[in-house]
Amino acid sequence: MKILFGCFIGICFTLAACLSWQKYELFYIKRIKEKRELFLLSATFLIAGGMEVFLAYQEYHWITWLKISFLLAILIICSYIDLEKRIIPNKILIMILPAKLIISFIEYFVLPETFISMILLSLIGAVLGTGLLFVVSLIAKGGLGMGDVKLFGAIGLMMGFYGMYNTLFYAAAFITLFVIGGLVLKKMNRKSHIPFGPFVFIGYIAVILMGAF
Repeated sequence: MKILFGCFIGICFTLAACLSWQKYELFYIKRIKEKRELFLLSATFLIAGGMEVFLAYQEYHWITWLKISFLLAILIICSYIDLEKRIIPNKILIMILPAKLIISFIEYFVLPETFISMILLSLIGAVLGTGLLFVVSLIAKGGLGMGDVKLFGAIGLMMGFYGMYNTLFYAAAFITLFVIGGLVLKKMNRKSHIPFGPFVFIGYIAVILMGAF
């Protein structure tokens, strides 16, 4: 039953991702039988479905599952757009705000004993996520876009300080290893522009697998 549930949610996420990518001309439903579209469809379902099956077997409260899953869907969409277009669209990130408000409203009634602490952690995560990445973007002088800054503010808002911090830690570790490997193999140079979004997504998956939020 849990496997079927995870697969169903994975299908829903895959459809949402494909429809979002189509708006940015990164996926074409009319070309669903072509290799590129089939690969995107299959890879997205395997990742989303696999993560949802994993989550289904964890003993999380259903509200925690809702937050983890919603952010997972957002990051799936944003990571591929950033990879191909080098942007993280505000139209997608803004969806986290009403989602968080709805989830917080539910938390107030379902988990009243932890409501205040969860709100505080979310606010701290949003402020520090935005502030820290903004400082890094100033130091990097264009190496980090404002989309990345807003993305971590959104992650902090949804998952709180610890989820944001650990996602940033793993994302930074993965992109550092990638850059070192690229420089050693001479596949890139110091001026190469690398989208951060995909590594944020990978970092978030690591956080989910390790329960580090």
